[in-house]
This record gives sequence, C-alpha cells and structure tokens, in this order.
Amino acid sequence: MAVVKFLSKQDCQVFIDMELAGKVTSDSMLKVTLETGGYLIQIKDEHGILIKEYEMEIKSSDNQLLQRVDGINNKLDDVIENLKNDSSVVFHCERASFCYNGLYGFVDKTFAVVIPPIYYCVNRFENNKAFVVRDFPEGRKTTMIDRDGKMFFNRWFDYIGEGESNVLLGIDDRIIVYSKVKYNKVAEYFNAGYDFKQPFIPVYIIESDEEVYGFINLNGDVVLPLVFDKVWNADNNMQAKFWYYGFIGNIDFRNSLISDVYGKKNKFGDTLFTDNDILLQGDVLDVEYNIGIFPCRKDGRWVIKEHHYSTNMSTGYEEVSETKEIECDRILYIGYNCYAYKLNGQCIVHYLFEEDDQVFNNSYIVPVIGNYEGVYISPNDLRFITRVRGKYGLIDKSNKVIIPISFNCIYWDDKTDFAILQKGEKYSIAELREGHIYLPFLYNQIIRKNTYNTDTSCFILFQSNKYQLYIPSQNYITEEYDNLIACGPNNIVNKDCCYGIVDNCGKEIVPLKKHVIALVNDNHYNNDGWFFKISNNGLYSLGNAVTGEILTEQIYDDITMLCSGIDLFLVKKGNLYGCINVEGDVWLPIKYDKIEADSDFWFPFKSDYYVTLYDQKTILRYNLGEKRK
Repeated sequence: MAVVKFLSKQDCQVFIDMELAGKVTSDSMLKVTLETGGYLIQIKDEHGILIKEYEMEIKSSDNQLLQRVDGINNKLDDVIENLKNDSSVVFHCERASFCYNGLYGFVDKTFAVVIPPIYYCVNRFENNKAFVVRDFPEGRKTTMIDRDGKMFFNRWFDYIGEGESNVLLGIDDRIIVYSKVKYNKVAEYFNAGYDFKQPFIPVYIIESDEEVYGFINLNGDVVLPLVFDKVWNADNNMQAKFWYYGFIGNIDFRNSLISDVYGKKNKFGDTLFTDNDILLQGDVLDVEYNIGIFPCRKDGRWVIKEHHYSTNMSTGYEEVSETKEIECDRILYIGYNCYAYKLNGQCIVHYLFEEDDQVFNNSYIVPVIGNYEGVYISPNDLRFITRVRGKYGLIDKSNKVIIPISFNCIYWDDKTDFAILQKGEKYSIAELREGHIYLPFLYNQIIRKNTYNTDTSCFILFQSNKYQLYIPSQNYITEEYDNLIACGPNNIVNKDCCYGIVDNCGKEIVPLKKHVIALVNDNHYNNDGWFFKISNNGLYSLGNAVTGEILTEQIYDDITMLCSGIDLFLVKKGNLYGCINVEGDVWLPIKYDKIEADSDFWFPFKSDYYVTLYDQKTILRYNLGEKRK
C-alpha cells in the first residue's frame, strides 16, 4: 500500500473519490494509506468550498507521496523543506522521489533536486536505473533513466502498463516486457490490437511463418497460451472472443473460464490444450450423406479426421461408412464442409461438397504464407480470407488478391455476399466477389442485420452516437437516428424524442411520433413473431412489428413476454395480471395477483405449457397446452 501525506498551512478537508478521508490542520500532516489505482483528490475549506482538485495515480505499493493540498505557498522550496522533516522518506541508490504540483522528481541525500518534477509517475531506482512515465500531447509515454535523469534508450515508448516486477513498453507493432528489478528485456511480442483499456493484452508471435495468439497481463505473464488463430480485446465484462481452428469461442477472464463453440467450459490450461484430447468437434451435417471433420493431435502431429456418414434408411441411425486421416504440420481452419492445413510449406484448402447423393473432394493449393480465417464459397468459385503478419485480406483459388491483405480484420458469414472490414478502429463494407469497398472507413461499428428470408443484405451503421441502415446492393443509406433496435425485418427507431418503426430502407411502418415504443419479444420461430408495446399516456397497447398493426386498446400498465418461445404475453392492469395472445385476445382473465411460467418452457418441443396462477385465496397449476387443444 502507498502512503500519501497531505501537508497544509491552513485547515483543510481532504476528499478521496468524493469521500471524506480526514482533516488536515495548519502546520500538520494527514496520513492516508491507499491501494494502487487512480483517485480523485478534492481539497475543500472548512465551509466546503473547493480549493483544489486533481487526479492522483498510485502505481507502486511502496510509494511515499507528499502532497501540498491548500494551493497556498506551494513553492518547491517548501516541498523540499517538508521532505527534510519527513522521517519516512526512503532513498534507493541515493535517490528519493517527491511530488510537486502533481508531478514527480528526485532528490539526492542532501535534498538537492537532481531530477526535476516533470513525470506523471516514477518507479524507485534499482541498479541506478528507474522507469518514469510522462504525459505528451499524443499520449502517455515511458522510458528508463539513470540517477542523473539521462535516458538509456534515447527514446520514449508507449506506456502500456506495469505489474509487480515488470513494465510493458510499446514500440511500433511490438510490446516489450522489461524487468523493473534487473532492467533487462524479459520477452517481446507483436501487439494484436490492444486498446489500452483492459489488464489482459492480446499478443502474438510467429512460429514457422504462422502467427499464434494469446494473452499476457500487465506484468508480462502469459495468462492464456499462444496457441490461438486469433484473439480479440476483452470487453468491459472481462470477456473476449477467440478463433481456434475455424471456431469462435469465449474467454471469461473474471472467472478464468474458456468455452468452445459448443458451450463446453474449461478452466484455463485444461484439456483444450492437451495433445491427446480432441480439441474442437466439427459440425455433422444432417443429410443422407454427410461428413464430420475432427481436429486432434496424434503422437505429436496434427491430424484431421474425416468421418463419412450414411443413414441407415431402415433404422434411421447414422453409421460411419468411411474414415480418413490427414497428417499435417499445422491445422489452419476447420469449417462447415471444408478445412485448410499446412504441409511441407504449402497451404492446402480441402473443400467437401455434396451433389446427387455423392461426396466429391477438391483440394486447392494456395501458395501464400498465413492462416486462413475462413472460406467464402460463391456458386462457381472459392474465396479465401487469409492472414499475413496480423493483417487480413481475400484471395481466390489462383492466389489472386481480391481484397488487399492490409486490414485489421474481416468479418463475414455464409449468408451474405458482403463482409465488414476493420481498419484501425474504423469499419467499412466490401463485396466479396470483386472486392469493391463501398463505404469510407468512418464508422465506429457495423453490424450485419438478419433480414429473415429476404435476399437483400442490410447493415446497421454506428457513428458519432447516431445509427443508420445501409443496403450495399442499392448503395442506399437511411437518415440518422438517435437509437435503433432491430425487430425482425423492421426496426424500432427514435429521433428527437419521437419513436417509430421503419423498414430497412427507412420507410415508416409506424410513424415517428411523441410516443414510446419498446420491443416485447423476438420470436425467431415465426417471421410474424416480433411484437412491440406502444404508449403515449403511460398505458400500453400491443403491436405487430412486422405489419405495424396495433392489436389491442391502450389499456395495460405493462406488457411483457410470458416465457421465451411461448407466443403469449403477460399483461398487467393495476395490481392484477392476465395473458393475451398474438392477436391481442385475452387468453387468461386479468384477475390474478401473480402468474409464473415454468422455467423449462421451450417452444416448439413441449406440448404441455404449465403456469402457476396466484389469487388471494388459491394457487393453481394450469396447463396452457390443454386450452390450446
């Protein structure tokens, strides 16, 4: 813990993060012990008038910080004089740090200032070396100085962070781990797009001309091994995505859990990374003739297992009709009906498809260096998304570059002919067949919108806290909205405190007016299953978000889903509850104190739908399925 000592020539109150830490009287000292972290310091007089406010960062557990709090007589000579009288001052390599106007410098044992107070924060000297951090217009930088303040590296590095024993330096596309004790380089990684917000840092190294990704912490320790094909920054919930043999999985740093695409969870370091277990299982297609693809390790070699299945038409059971194993140097991608691997320096993409009840096999040798993030399949040709030195592009089977290999990431799926490109922190949209880029890289986020049984691709654009809809095939962008919620083929929008529903071209389904509209459910089993509630007087009516039709009178205090997958709604009038159906008709009378649905409801797999009805006298179990019959 760091000790902060506040000095004052007058009576002051010291507030830390808005909480009163104590009172320092004139010519005395207030001592406060703090954990490492950032704090807002506020100094107020006895009447609560703010005298001084600043932010203070505690970087080290053994800092002894001296702060003058009253803003009066705040001269460097006074700070040094008080330092002389402080018995807790500790010297390292004949240097002690001090704080003046929120910045740090060093004095020698005669209390002469040998390094002026110009640094945001400093480490103590070890072996006559210390790391210091300074604020510049372009951001916070760090370097290493000697006892006289001279720089060892002759340059400033991006300051990424530090832990107990190491500090992380950023230079160009690298992250260097330096020891704060021995002051030597401990490790070096490529920066995989760290956003300087989270304590877990995505990095990669190059092994056999391939990038392998993982995570380190602010001390430079590897917290997830460098075995992934791609990793992304963690979000505010400390969760991150990873790409592993063609599958997307999830990392939960807060609970030290990692889960694959099937939801199987492991603690960090468990069987996901062992040599003997199957790593991730490929999809088994639900057709008469199909193929299952399994990546695994065998005797230290990577092996792709191809299981060909056929269905016994008399029993209905699937049987393995053929098994094929391919040994390779590295598995690059396992997909829906294709895979890519590296063998003898060549990248081979093996494409499996079905036609007239027979399985055909095609292999394409693609002589580029890099891992394949996916295979985009057009009707008569193939496109491959590839990664080279941390950048992404699109090539065809003849190795012709369609989209330059220069983007931070390419997001795609097999439901659209378009992909989202990321360049730095901005996004655009490209067509996958010819590689045409449609939009400038201005958008903070782009999301592909599921258009549900339509052939038109639509995307949600987000920029400067505004939303727009974009149809690339028509090169059409709607007007800006303050907020947008996709509801099936349409969208709930609000603009200037008015709410409405528009289609993907911005045509109004429900006009924008001074009322409130909220999505009630998003039933994906039925294209007519998106519903909204609308109010302009505190009471709600139910509406169909696809047609825009208002289904009930505006008489309910609230409308919510009864249960996921059930096409009934719970309605409230006063303190009583009932149910209405998707036509707005009353299904259960509005007379119950409470209605609870079973937690294991899941339409359409259950024929019995039980709810518990409560009124003042009785508790009743009721089968909604019986009423439906």
